[in-house]
Amino acid sequence: MKTTKTKTLAKSLIIGSEAEDAFRPADQYVEVFNDGFLSNPSLGNLNWVDSSGTRSVFFYTKPGAVRKYKNASDLPTYIFEALAIFFRLNDVPCHLFLLQEDPGIGIILPQDTKENLFSHRETTSLADVADPIIKKFNYKKGKSVDAICDFFLRRAN
Repeated sequence: MKTTKTKTLAKSLIIGSEAEDAFRPADQYVEVFNDGFLSNPSLGNLNWVDSSGTRSVFFYTKPGAVRKYKNASDLPTYIFEALAIFFRLNDVPCHLFLLQEDPGIGIILPQDTKENLFSHRETTSLADVADPIIKKFNYKKGKSVDAICDFFLRRAN
């Protein structure tokens, strides 16, 4: 018997990260980004919802919304792009950086296949999102705060 999905879940941030000295290090950078750039003025919140293996999922809530999953909204592309810039300028180890529907418990992605041993990884997704913007506006490593502030200001104008 096949079940039909009746409700589409919000497009969320799905990241995969690991390093020799840290497990899921990107999660900490999401929190820094959330507290530093999204909180004042309020642009909403990224909220951790699940982790499995090296993967984590964060859902987005709009400014003023209670930070509960039932209030999740699609993560705006410009916030996804700003986070990509922040990750790249801070050399955050990240092998998966997606903006797609929350896959649910276990973080099994549609991209997971027998061929990739049910562990889809990307080598270019973060770079594909961030590098054209970094190049266009000449953002520099070590200047991620300035870059993100500039990016949000450009979006506002």
